[in-house]
Amino acid sequence: GDILKGNTRRGSRHTRRSVSPGASPILPKTTTKSVYIPDVCFCIRPSGERTGFVYASRHTDGSLIEQGDATWGKAFECACSQAERAEQLPERLKQWANLPTTPYSFNTWTTQDVSQRAALKAVQAWAVPHPSSPWLLLLGGVGTGKTHLACAMVDLFMKQGVYARYEFVPDLLSDLRQGSRRVASAVGEQDTATQDYFERALQLRHVTVLVLDDLGAQRSTPFVEEELTRILDYRYREALPLLVTTNLPREAMNSRIGSRLFDSHLCQRVELGNTDYRQRSPVLA
Repeated sequence: GDILKGNTRRGSRHTRRSVSPGASPILPKTTTKSVYIPDVCFCIRPSGERTGFVYASRHTDGSLIEQGDATWGKAFECACSQAERAEQLPERLKQWANLPTTPYSFNTWTTQDVSQRAALKAVQAWAVPHPSSPWLLLLGGVGTGKTHLACAMVDLFMKQGVYARYEFVPDLLSDLRQGSRRVASAVGEQDTATQDYFERALQLRHVTVLVLDDLGAQRSTPFVEEELTRILDYRYREALPLLVTTNLPREAMNSRIGSRLFDSHLCQRVELGNTDYRQRSPVLA
């Protein structure tokens, strides 16, 4: 749930779960009151097993939750489960980010020319909860720092508690291709390989922020084009945050992919020029 949805509603003290003892014969009334989750948790059963949720009996203003209230019979994440999840969140975010071993951050970025300074400002401005454009496209020659900026952006989101995922496109499509072959060889069987393939495809569509690095470096095949189109189509329809880096011009792209990446209503394009960023002097963070 967390991985697919990223942050839950900000400012909320709880995450509602779809656990209910049954439908009430009285039509539920809408309410804007928050429920009170006690600091002392009562989620442990007599057997010693922890359920991870509690049934709230009061609102935060002290009023009782009565039958017919929208929160009647609903289960909520308990206080100890919330604390445990919050403690584990940084490590889960780090694992999910899939960043390269080399540490990248905005502090280690050395600007070379006007276009690269503008690119840095554009990425930093985009790395906010509600950017002006859902998509960001970084265009530039080989070695212009596209990967550095993309990874720095993921690192920033991760520190903000947001689920962001970095994918090097050639490696991603190679993994998906191998997964699809395992699925094809396991017809009629719900094995682990099949589940992993579909779960990853689903996560790429739904993760809060997705980064596709080096689009166009992959070997083009019908499978590759189909998988990329599926991912981009879903995030395009839902206007979900996406950052793409590429050195391909518009005319060299697949027509459907290019039409989405060059949609000025959805995607902001940033040019990094052709100055080789890799020839810069090393800078310590």
